[in-house]
Amino acid sequence: MSYKVKYIILLAIGLMAFGKINAQDMLKGRVQELHNEVLLSGIKIENTTQRQTVYTDPHGNFMIRAKKGDILYFTGMNYVPDTIYVADLKYQVVSMVLRQNELKEVKVKNSELRLGNLTAAPETGPLGSKTVVYQPGGGLKVKLFDSHSDQKKREKLQKLEEQDEQYHEIKAAFNEDAVKKYIPVSGQELKNFIARYTPDSKTYFSDKFNMAAYINESYKEFMKLPEDSRKSTTYFQLNGDQ
Repeated sequence: MSYKVKYIILLAIGLMAFGKINAQDMLKGRVQELHNEVLLSGIKIENTTQRQTVYTDPHGNFMIRAKKGDILYFTGMNYVPDTIYVADLKYQVVSMVLRQNELKEVKVKNSELRLGNLTAAPETGPLGSKTVVYQPGGGLKVKLFDSHSDQKKREKLQKLEEQDEQYHEIKAAFNEDAVKKYIPVSGQELKNFIARYTPDSKTYFSDKFNMAAYINESYKEFMKLPEDSRKSTTYFQLNGDQ
């Protein structure tokens, strides 16, 4: 066998090995919407470990260079960001949570219609009540806060509603199915991790908040706890109060 033939054979073997290695370094999967499995295109996927970015195709498919231990960060318009820990290079199906559309309250003040000396009749209800009033289409509407002195009560109620919405959004993003994608814990240990490290609204909605970095630092701190505390079913023991 001539030297040239041997060279071509060795080169072919090398290219095949190189291709196999490259294929082993690629993670494939698809992104869909949680509950209805609608395939999502244009979702941004960042490998924060290797600093590589790709986007899903029109069918929700993606392929990105990755290895075990990498962190992938998924973001898309109208969807709650998601993060997964690459435990292996098996095909991944990522389900993203749709953000709830927040309807802003429209407040109309001084709604009197003035036409010369004509003024629209005030909104009243039975016996001239301004607290219980008629509404278009029939029926009655109860106005809980009618006087200007109740402005603080209205603001407090609105704040409580906003806090409730934020709580449910954080809970949807920081649940067991989401968290176990990127840290190697399960069962009671996973429940305890979520109970201890679920971020508050100030942290979660900060412009500087990064789910991958937050989970990584929290996991390091969590692993410093004694094993019996990490797996404890007692809340006080989990928090170090024996």
